[in-house]
Amino acid sequence: MKCTLSLETITPWSNNTKLQNNKLKISELETLLELFLAYKGPKDTFDVLNYSFVDMGLNINTIKRYFSIFCDIVLAHYEEQMNYLLLNGEIEIDESHIYKQKNSTAPHRFYESKSIWVFGAKERKSSKFFLYVFKKRKKKLLFR
Repeated sequence: MKCTLSLETITPWSNNTKLQNNKLKISELETLLELFLAYKGPKDTFDVLNYSFVDMGLNINTIKRYFSIFCDIVLAHYEEQMNYLLLNGEIEIDESHIYKQKNSTAPHRFYESKSIWVFGAKERKSSKFFLYVFKKRKKKLLFR
């Protein structure tokens, strides 16, 4: 007996999902998702999908839009999982500024290199911890 169930039957894109307005075929969406999960960027994905033997005819902007949706879904899942990580008891918090230092022969010139701020908290009597990475150290970023 041949299985006739489609992916839509198994995974409905209902009204409450980020893919509710999906206009792609399920096979195209699956292919985009596979390439996204394989750490391909939108440009690489565009190149792969436009080979003559594949030729899905997807625009690079369409690929970027769907990759952005996939990133939003992953981020929402990550944030939901982070809500389960509650630290109890004594907690240590700290911040660190991580940057690449480049010496300059001109002392009057300040070299601005890319840097990040890492904010973390650790429960003292266990190994539970979390880290957040920020590009800038601002109060509104820490208390959102």
